[in-house]
Amino acid sequence: MTTAIRKPLTQASALIGHAQKHGWTVLEQWTPPGYRGAPILRVLIGRRMPEGGQFLFRLEFHTDGSKPEKAHWRARTPRVPAWHNAPTVAAIRAVILANSITFPKGKS
Repeated sequence: MTTAIRKPLTQASALIGHAQKHGWTVLEQWTPPGYRGAPILRVLIGRRMPEGGQFLFRLEFHTDGSKPEKAHWRARTPRVPAWHNAPTVAAIRAVILANSITFPKGKS
């Protein structure tokens, strides 16, 4: 039996940190113990908008360095509330930045 090669998920970590820094909710789920193969991180990043609607990004990152199927990256936005293909990480970062939650000074 070969051991799966695991690579750090720097893109996922940076995106999660960016979302949290800007007040968005982040949920992380790893494949269960005993999973055969390299573990997979599934991430849900979201924010409800005050005027109604929500942003949700459902993403998958593979620790073996393989690119996940783009079909596994899904999004819901106020403009398109049904699940659809998610944009690139760079575009998601821009959406998060443009819709940042501001906290009163001294609170986060």
